Amino acid sequence: MDMDRVLFQAMVDGSDEGMAVVNEDLKVVYINAALCSTLGLKTADILDHHLNEISPLEFLADRVAEKVAAKTSIPSRSALRVPGDALGKEADCRVVLDSVRTPGGIFVILRFDEEHATVFSRREADLPYDVILDTAIDGVAVDDVKGRFTYVNRALAKMIGRTREELLGRRWVEFTKVPDDDFLFEKMALRRVGETERYELEWVRPDGSIVPTLVSASPYYDEHGNFVGSVAVITDISELKEAEETVKFYLSLLTHDISNQLQVILTSTGLLDSELPASYVDEARRDITEALERCNRLITKIKRAAKMRDLPIGNIDLTSVLKEKIKVVERVYEAKVHVENFERPIMVRANALLGELLWNLLENAARHNPREDKHIWVKGFRKDEYFGISIEDNGPGIGDAKKAILFDKSRRSGGVGLTLVAHMARECGGWVEVHDRVEGNPSQGAKFVLYLPLAE
Repeated sequence: MDMDRVLFQAMVDGSDEGMAVVNEDLKVVYINAALCSTLGLKTADILDHHLNEISPLEFLADRVAEKVAAKTSIPSRSALRVPGDALGKEADCRVVLDSVRTPGGIFVILRFDEEHATVFSRREADLPYDVILDTAIDGVAVDDVKGRFTYVNRALAKMIGRTREELLGRRWVEFTKVPDDDFLFEKMALRRVGETERYELEWVRPDGSIVPTLVSASPYYDEHGNFVGSVAVITDISELKEAEETVKFYLSLLTHDISNQLQVILTSTGLLDSELPASYVDEARRDITEALERCNRLITKIKRAAKMRDLPIGNIDLTSVLKEKIKVVERVYEAKVHVENFERPIMVRANALLGELLWNLLENAARHNPREDKHIWVKGFRKDEYFGISIEDNGPGIGDAKKAILFDKSRRSGGVGLTLVAHMARECGGWVEVHDRVEGNPSQGAKFVLYLPLAE
């Protein structure tokens, strides 16, 4: 079996996308586990059956018949709207169908997608395997017995921020967070004895950012049955990991922050019924009120953050939202805010929580500043395809050690507000940085810089 076919088989079997091969008689001759799972059918219910005999796949019959009649090997993509009841779903679905003629029949990839349905065609290719591998969403790679890349598809190169030329001939372990070669030797030993496995692996991009992935690895043999390396399908699970971290973050809030405030309330409530001086009772009442307000703020922020994934990203006038929040922070905290480069509307890509994001940064600059003469400097500037908003203050500043972990969800050194700021910025396709207002002198105040994508 040649390498193209090995790669193709590994990608199809390990893919999370539904894939099948239909012959010229419109009978299904191959289907992968992902499509069986999506349709809720067993392999035996589908294989060797005509598309019209398989209720959830009846909608494919006409399109595949057109592909058979066309007698062309040009890969194509089209979108179909399928009634929900045909797929056992409540609402109608939009199905994106990729198809290409192969020696074994019409190869199809189905994506059940309610938001996107593009149409494109590619130039005819001699090897449909090359086309499918190179247009795959998942990364696909082959290495030799020493763990050196011998093949890398476009998706993997893009995923880890490298070119194919950089990767080919190099050991894959060099581009990961794995500290030594023991991990590589362990994986190659398993492949050598024929074991297939799935495991998580973190890759490091040139800018130092981490890409968490799920690797589905299988041994690769030559035509004589000799072990010559391994084949892997590599799936980016960044969104899954982000969701896991968010759940842990919310759980931490409930078990730590809110629990602490409830303990204050319980302790202070006990003092109200005691025969203590009036000043002690008044202080206990104040503690209860402040603890309740903190709980309310925390719950409000959590509710807003929970809505982030459901909010659409659109074009928003940054200037108008910012000026509105500046008025509030000046009134509530009596801070003097100096604004530069926001004389005209500036359209950025963001969601409806942009105001909350900006408020958290402005409030952080004012609320943690013990000075009576609070000053905040807000400056705007362009950086490539992003717009930067710098928010500086004359508060106590942030030490270098704390800066390094300020946005770490597991530590929450910057409090709930700043942790949510980093999360909100990522949801909008941007990021946030922290610096000294006066470089090298943290005591002169902090400087937060928020970057958001400019609207096209």
